[in-house]
Amino acid sequence: MPISRHLRCALAVTIISISASSLAAPNESGLNIANGSLRMDSTGQSAPQTTMPLNATPSTQGTAQSNVAATQSTTLTDKIINTAMNYLGVPYRRGGNSAQEGVDCSGLVQQVYKSSTGMLLPRTAREMSQSGEKVILQALKPGDLVFFNTLKRTFSHVGIYIGNGQFVHAPSSGGEVRVESMESRYWQARYNGSRRIQPTTEQ
Repeated sequence: MPISRHLRCALAVTIISISASSLAAPNESGLNIANGSLRMDSTGQSAPQTTMPLNATPSTQGTAQSNVAATQSTTLTDKIINTAMNYLGVPYRRGGNSAQEGVDCSGLVQQVYKSSTGMLLPRTAREMSQSGEKVILQALKPGDLVFFNTLKRTFSHVGIYIGNGQFVHAPSSGGEVRVESMESRYWQARYNGSRRIQPTTEQ
């Protein structure tokens, strides 16, 4: 039976209305169109979308790096000073190289640097005075070597600067490893210079 012209027009209007309603409510069909992408979750609801710049990094990465840096508080200088301070009270012994048998001034310095940095410095104070780089008194830093004339010859005594104008050393026969002030008149009058030892890598 032929469909009248009026009936065909009514059907066309109905189809257009249904299509428009479907497009106007995308969430009801479980579809989500945003920025040219289409996503649908397993429940038929539109899945939320998040975007992150390509160069963004998780904030936890920076936090982790900060925590690692904080735990690495023991620097090479700390190792040198702590090792030297462990020798306090060890008796002086000429030619000595160990805490058990005693140490002399250069033996103390050599063993401290060997234990804390892995470096083997020369055995005598005079030879040590040729190692590393020269440092002026005003630029001293903990861990630097300080030299004195105690035997009427230059660079005859050596110690390790620990900061605040103090140094640790093995003084002389009958004495023991101790900390003294470089500002005392005795040491000021006998100061010969300082050297900074630069290990190739930090331990």
